[in-house]
Amino acid sequence: MTNKCKVCKNLDANDGAYGSQWTTGPVFQHSYIPLNQIVVAAESGCIFCTLLKNLVCSFVSDWDRKAESISLHVTAPLGRPLVVQISEAVNPHQQLDELCSISVSTPSGTKPGSLASLGTQRIVAESADDLQCLEFLKARLHSCDFLHHTCKILPNTNLPSRLVDVGPDDEHIRLRGTRGGRGDYAALSYCWGENSIQLKATVATLDKLKSHIPPEQLPKTIQDAISLTRMLGLNYIWIDCLCILQDSDFDWETEAAKMGQYYQGANLTVAASAAVSASCGLFGRRPKVSQPKQIQFRDSDGSLHPLVAQSRNIQLWTDTIDSLGPLSERGWTFQEHALSGRIIHFTEGEMIWECPWEMTSEDGHPIRNNCHSMIKEFQETRLKTPENYWRFLVRAYSGRRLSYLKDRLPAIAGMADQYYGLTRQEYLAGLWRENLPTDLVWSSWGWEESDNPPRVLVGPSWSWASIDGGVAFIAEPIGYDFPMEVHARVHSVHCSVPGNNPFGQVERGELDISGPVLEMDVRYDGHNNEEDFPQFHLDCDGLTELKFFPDTSLTVSHIGEGYSPAKARVWRSCATPGPFPFQASVLCLWVLTLDETPPSDLQLSFGVKPFHIHGLILTNTGLPPDEYYRIGMVSTSDSRALELATERRLTMA
Repeated sequence: MTNKCKVCKNLDANDGAYGSQWTTGPVFQHSYIPLNQIVVAAESGCIFCTLLKNLVCSFVSDWDRKAESISLHVTAPLGRPLVVQISEAVNPHQQLDELCSISVSTPSGTKPGSLASLGTQRIVAESADDLQCLEFLKARLHSCDFLHHTCKILPNTNLPSRLVDVGPDDEHIRLRGTRGGRGDYAALSYCWGENSIQLKATVATLDKLKSHIPPEQLPKTIQDAISLTRMLGLNYIWIDCLCILQDSDFDWETEAAKMGQYYQGANLTVAASAAVSASCGLFGRRPKVSQPKQIQFRDSDGSLHPLVAQSRNIQLWTDTIDSLGPLSERGWTFQEHALSGRIIHFTEGEMIWECPWEMTSEDGHPIRNNCHSMIKEFQETRLKTPENYWRFLVRAYSGRRLSYLKDRLPAIAGMADQYYGLTRQEYLAGLWRENLPTDLVWSSWGWEESDNPPRVLVGPSWSWASIDGGVAFIAEPIGYDFPMEVHARVHSVHCSVPGNNPFGQVERGELDISGPVLEMDVRYDGHNNEEDFPQFHLDCDGLTELKFFPDTSLTVSHIGEGYSPAKARVWRSCATPGPFPFQASVLCLWVLTLDETPPSDLQLSFGVKPFHIHGLILTNTGLPPDEYYRIGMVSTSDSRALELATERRLTMA
């Protein structure tokens, strides 16, 4: 039996292995092994370190000059290719710059005895227009159609209002009105980018596009998507810039409301995941993908075995499917992904197939346990716990970017429409009537750790959609459901929706609510913390442990002559405050108590119940006497918070 090398541990997947919901089996992982140690161990006879050294020699041309600063991160999943990430320390602080990632596998047939856990793989093409990429996609479609019993892609579905008819060749591309027909079609999910789309459907161009769409006037991504649709044997593809009249508010709102249905009904969604704009295309070369190389591995018995090594982008299972490229950062593409039945992702380094049954890399291996497929996760959560589905949806979506902030709600109108069909609840500016007042308790996250306060949007302040930034609900379960006691009561809600899409943009909303209220002061001392971020505080006589979560940065306006907290109003702001301190009077409306921590044995013996009380921080608008505007959320573990409060009824705008 071979002695265990202290440097590489013989790349044994069962040595120090870990396994989790992210992986498909035991995984050996060894981080930042210095190349110098590997070279010494190889010279001392370690066959595994010799393999690692040979990989560095083959893929890093000047490795010997950089040997002092090179380290290797080695991952060896059981039954899968060996992954070696080669990095170089680029400064005295040991910040690493990745030189390349190498995937090592065994050809079909016999395996070296000392690498019995090593798996095989398909070679990834150097360009996405390679014929083997099309063969991979067709094979996945065939498996999904005939072998995946959980994938319910219905043939001959209701067609969108308009589709691009790809025709037999580029001379016959045109826009077609479907008139409620049925059939199969693809859908494109992509980033527009700035000034990359010149030809769009408008009232003026509609008739011309119905006659012929000149392909040379289309950006590369749309050209490639049309070609791919044709190669897959489909006649139609839905592309928003050509299928929605871009200068018609009525058509845009009508079609935006149906967009979720369009992606859900598509036979396949083509996602240009790596493209920052429509001009990038789908079928480009993959600069980090190399020709495969044959590496000889000498086993402990002296026998030689050929291995296949390829440098490429490698999607490890610890990466999430929604971080595959610029497309996953955009707001509109969120529902395009979540509602699709199946997607082919064109990433920078490979194609990735995703459906409810599997998530498979172009190399033929599952990327990770598909419980974290966005498609599967949203499908299952929607049916099991609809209210948690919506909270999860908002948290996942809210941090994405939009070119037009007015699209904050329209960009998930399709998902709202689907939720309404499931629950028949009243939709209120991104919230649902039956989940109030609980879901009024949300907080913005992350902005205090970045120099980028959320922008303030039009709409009711009590809705998460009134700010541009990531948000999370306090009631979203983490691991298990917490006992909850609700203190506030919503009497009525009214929202003003300017367009014809009930799930679209909201201009204003009034919420009539009552509950325990406390007067407090919000305070800014005029200085920031060590990271130079503003620190806002809440003060209330008789209460301690107040944790304030402002929705955005804050500013103050004075009322009348002189200054006092009672004569100042604090407002949301998208700019960090200046060096001048301020203090202003606010109201705290306690909404719910959430028992988040199981009591310890000592607490149980004394009858002590740990709990957290959560509420909203409100500022008076100065309009109707009791109209208030939300500026943040507050939490406390001080039980006197409710005892000191008085019942009050007010309006939130």
